[in-house]
Amino acid sequence: MDCPKTREAEAVAGLPDDPLVEILSRVPVKSLCCCKCVSKAWRDLIADPLNRKKLPQTLEGFFFVVDGCDDNSDSDDRDGKGIGSDDGDGENRSDGGDSRISVHFIDVFGRPPRPVDHYFPFLTELPGTEEIMLLDGCNGLLLFGCRHGSGKPSNMSFIVCNPATEQWIAVPKPDKEWPYSSVHLVFDPASSSHFHLVEIENMVLFETVRIYSSNSEVWSPVKTDFGDLHIRYDLHRSAYANGMVYVVSYDGMNQILVMDVEGNTRKTIRAPLQKGNGFRLCYDYVGQSQGRLHLICHHVDLDLGYDEIPPENQSYELLICVLEDYDREEWVLKDTVSTLKLFGSISPGMTNDFEVVTIHPDYSLVFLIDQHYKDEVLVSYNMDSKEVCRLCTLGTGMSIFPYVPYFSELPALENKH
Repeated sequence: MDCPKTREAEAVAGLPDDPLVEILSRVPVKSLCCCKCVSKAWRDLIADPLNRKKLPQTLEGFFFVVDGCDDNSDSDDRDGKGIGSDDGDGENRSDGGDSRISVHFIDVFGRPPRPVDHYFPFLTELPGTEEIMLLDGCNGLLLFGCRHGSGKPSNMSFIVCNPATEQWIAVPKPDKEWPYSSVHLVFDPASSSHFHLVEIENMVLFETVRIYSSNSEVWSPVKTDFGDLHIRYDLHRSAYANGMVYVVSYDGMNQILVMDVEGNTRKTIRAPLQKGNGFRLCYDYVGQSQGRLHLICHHVDLDLGYDEIPPENQSYELLICVLEDYDREEWVLKDTVSTLKLFGSISPGMTNDFEVVTIHPDYSLVFLIDQHYKDEVLVSYNMDSKEVCRLCTLGTGMSIFPYVPYFSELPALENKH
């Protein structure tokens, strides 16, 4: 007699393709990978390019830009780990006047090149554009800054595009110029088909923000109520998850500030704090992985010069913490790893020797940049296996952005200028 579980599995496997794809589209990424083992038919169904666009996506790779005068990026697999890029020729393309954009792509799984032209020719054809710069990325969308004329900040506008669909839209610049500001893209297709741009007026004191909504198509100023807290609002010390923006403070208050995409303050979360031996925690990265907020930090000396701290009290470790209970603000130390293991160096001071890029959204995998050398190197660290892989050389003066493809077309991206 057939086992009931076997009969149930056969019944599910016998579903028509369309309903089955609809069911699989609601399955988490890690579970979807397990579904490939059900049968050869399921594996082929999931691997089909047309079906893949409808299924959950995960980190596919990184877009990165190097200094145009020193493009030494190397997409070759240095250590045989299967890493690669869809081009890697390091060429800068010029289309019409001085418009230049050269964006490389690294596939973290070493798969065949994706059909994405990382020179974005449909953007370089925009009239009056002197330079196009990649500024940010979020959940499949990319934010570009476009300089016009003299190249002053006041002559910069923005473009949001989806490289998977080649949809894009030009975003008008704000009415008033802010000489010192940082603009970031927030987009969560699970909660809304609209995107927002968040512009911070002052990158030291978190005073005023401007929010652009693709729904209203206007910039709206918002006065924050975080008081005198100092903020490190940059790509790696801020995160967007579950409709909220998380920003790390660095004024000794050890807090993560939470606001919605309208700029309204929701709460502050106490970050983990460890004292002793003349150290404090320096926060390097905040982001979400496997549904939970993660914080990566390291110890730095508090009052003494680093050479004055006894060797037995020095710390050369990265601490990876996870927020286990959001309401109780309960942090748990998930892992520690030495810089000697990561980079082959103990990294005294640990101020300018590395950068945390991201945590994989679905796996216990951290991506970092080793900055000990002239040409920076992308490194991965697996928290489960403790394996460190040196993936590829990036070059110098680069910016790097994780990429999770989004294949659906968005009404907010109207291909208009």
